[in-house]
Amino acid sequence: MKIYKTGNLVIVLFAFIFTLLLPGALIGADIPSIKDVVEGKAKLPTIEDLTGGKVKIGDMIDKNNVELVKEYITPGVYESVKRGMVLRMGTQLSPDKLNPKAFREATERNRGKAVMDKNGAVYYGKTGIIWPGGYPFPWTENGLEALANHTYGVVWDTWYGLPAFLWYVNSKGKIYKTSGQEVMYVKYSGRTLLPPLGLIPGYDNILIKKISLSTSPRELKGLGQLTERHV
Repeated sequence: MKIYKTGNLVIVLFAFIFTLLLPGALIGADIPSIKDVVEGKAKLPTIEDLTGGKVKIGDMIDKNNVELVKEYITPGVYESVKRGMVLRMGTQLSPDKLNPKAFREATERNRGKAVMDKNGAVYYGKTGIIWPGGYPFPWTENGLEALANHTYGVVWDTWYGLPAFLWYVNSKGKIYKTSGQEVMYVKYSGRTLLPPLGLIPGYDNILIKKISLSTSPRELKGLGQLTERHV
């Protein structure tokens, strides 16, 4: 059995918490395949479509009725709901609105040109140029291609993570410690939105640089870490 994965699909999986994990999860003549939805040949089904009307948009899913959507969520989400998390069923954006136009165009423009070496690095044909943008393998044939999509198929060129905080809670439900962090990523290859497109000159062997900065507590404030991910 082939596991399909594309740029559009990956983003749908994150945005659509009760999404479809495998083509086999689609049951019924009126439910389109994932491939048809991603390629724009069919409309993205709603949770009402998937459950035959048992669950509607706006419904709350908790431990008492989670079995209704179990086949459309991950095991981790299922377990979280069983332990008290609540999901609100909502409407979903179509795949083309969840994936930047420039990235989709780069995927189509470079389709069929990806060449992977024995170490898993992906190049543009036999040119020796690192992958220039988009998903190298729009429909994967094996695990290595899926991993290559994860490594090279980043949809943003520069990304700044809003301040993130962690709350440490003890067994009595009381917060006893907090910590804060800010993160920024810069993609050095496969850029599709910001110039220089494709590859930042002089950094042919680097995929991404990331800097993480602690903002709290006071004894850690200002402590940062620079990470480089090489080809």
